[in-house]
Amino acid sequence: MSKKARRDREDREGAERVGAYRDAGRLVLVEGMPMPQRCPICNSEDVVEPVAVVLDTQRKKAGISAAIGSAFEKLKGWKYTGPVAVELYFCKTHRWRGLYRCLIGLVMALSGLGYLAYVLSVTDLRNAGNQSLSIATIASLIALIGGFVVLMIPLYDPASVWFKPYKFWDRAVWVTGAGTAFLRSLPAYQAEERDPREEIRKYLRDR
Repeated sequence: MSKKARRDREDREGAERVGAYRDAGRLVLVEGMPMPQRCPICNSEDVVEPVAVVLDTQRKKAGISAAIGSAFEKLKGWKYTGPVAVELYFCKTHRWRGLYRCLIGLVMALSGLGYLAYVLSVTDLRNAGNQSLSIATIASLIALIGGFVVLMIPLYDPASVWFKPYKFWDRAVWVTGAGTAFLRSLPAYQAEERDPREEIRKYLRDR
């Protein structure tokens, strides 16, 4: 058996064992599929309990904007049937990435708010209209607004701290954000030999 044939067989056996795919540098996740017990960001095997990750679109679910978004998704080849929920393993560092970002946003917002409070305490409000904003004041406003945005993103869309959806197909989603080492450890498929989309369709039919 040639090295290529052996490698292809190992890839197929790996797919049946872990049920995970890589496709053009993207991670393919299917609802209910088992995942390797390694961190998808750094490929570390030092993982803890799995985390429920829900991947969804950011468009509105009703109204004209929803209809436009749905039509645009169909043009891109999507078949969106709702959020895809999977359980993934993360190392201790990347598991709490969302919390770290929330803390960074909170510190930024509080720093900006604190400096603005100081400026107000030493400013003569009666003559405030005749005074221009200092660079420090403008920076504090930016820190306040930016910190609030950084704080709210993980709260509004927790999965975004790890992945960005690229495509939805029924209960499957293609995402970016997985580490290169993790992707390389997953079975790879050549389109002319075994299309991962066909595997996903078969998996969904058999569920």
